[in-house]
Amino acid sequence: GRRDTACAPAGLPLRMARLLALRRSCALACALMAFVVALGSPAALAFGSKAKAEGAVELTDRTFSRTKDGSTWFVKMYAPWCGHCKKLAPAWDELANKVKPQNINVAKVDCTAYKSLCSSLGVSGYPTLLTFKDGAPVGSKYQGNRDVDSLAAHITSVHSAEL
Repeated sequence: GRRDTACAPAGLPLRMARLLALRRSCALACALMAFVVALGSPAALAFGSKAKAEGAVELTDRTFSRTKDGSTWFVKMYAPWCGHCKKLAPAWDELANKVKPQNINVAKVDCTAYKSLCSSLGVSGYPTLLTFKDGAPVGSKYQGNRDVDSLAAHITSVHSAEL
């Protein structure tokens, strides 16, 4: 079998490209992996992809416990069909990148997929913006302005405050 990795899309880790070439379906495999790398998926990142994951972290009912890691979390509870949620999405990802150097985590939870988690947190409308420090809710839901600077000012002040 030929082990040519010439079809590997830009940014595809060499190790993954070699594995794909072994399967002798390089065209299909490369098209699939180009898509995976473009998404910056955990599968691509696990193979050492240089694709940079940016924006808010997607939490699930299984990974929500990460909010108990001792740091500050600002979490958007949303529904994919919600117009207000869609409008907030670019600012939310920008916020995540802006506050990341301060060790503040910005995340999102799809409440249509994780209804029981959202229900347990008292979410009844979208988007609901909640703040956590070491897993404990801080205050009630955020109801301020939804521009990046206002969101950053809020989460930075929560992060700086002692519980």
